[in-house]
Amino acid sequence: MSSSLAPRKPRSSLVQSPLQSSSTRADSKTFMDTRQDGMADGQGEVSQSFARSPIVTMIVGPGKVEYTAHKAKLIEASLFFLRCFGVGMKEARTNKITLPEDDAVVFGHFIDWVYYSKTRRVVNTVQSIRELLKAWLLADKFCMPRWQNSIIESLADFWIEFNVAPSAVMWVAEHVPTHSPLFAFVVEQFSWDLARCDSPDELGEDLSRMDDLLANSTFSSRILWTSMAVAKEKYGGNEPTQAVQEYYVPL
Repeated sequence: MSSSLAPRKPRSSLVQSPLQSSSTRADSKTFMDTRQDGMADGQGEVSQSFARSPIVTMIVGPGKVEYTAHKAKLIEASLFFLRCFGVGMKEARTNKITLPEDDAVVFGHFIDWVYYSKTRRVVNTVQSIRELLKAWLLADKFCMPRWQNSIIESLADFWIEFNVAPSAVMWVAEHVPTHSPLFAFVVEQFSWDLARCDSPDELGEDLSRMDDLLANSTFSSRILWTSMAVAKEKYGGNEPTQAVQEYYVPL
């Protein structure tokens, strides 16, 4: 799935947002960098000598793809792995863990974050966005709010320039909890984009995708129109990509 997505209208018609300034965006990044995900007291010292840490083997997905990483880096990054490698756990003795339900490709995003604290940028493909949406769910499973918030930032950077596609909203409706910040962000940004479109063609996908979306019980007409109103009026008229901190996971 590598189809290109639809670029948005010029931003000149939008209400000026604090997040449009580089200084405020920098403040946003600083907010996200205030602490490490799942870092317990004293764990900051672990990263200083992670090269001496044991190597852990992770078997991921139904295809049993192998990843390796330093145990200290995994424990530093994620409460999930801190618990997995706790005293008395089998994984602590074998330095091996099996994750059959996780996506092997998306797990590569996790390794990137563990070692570099960077989220991959979205390229103009449906698959690239899908991987980031899956990565947010993986970060949720691994108890990594800082990574989740970085993913929201990456999606926002992309959706400032391109409309949210109905297929992305459909995927979120089918896989993401309705109470989550990711669900709210995607639905409200899509609603904002839809309100600004002169025709459905501007969404960049076949109209049948929109029909599928509206047929989904999660997106009844009432919910859709209500979310459109929220997207336009919430945060003083600023769209979700310009109020991205509202969709952060608490650290």
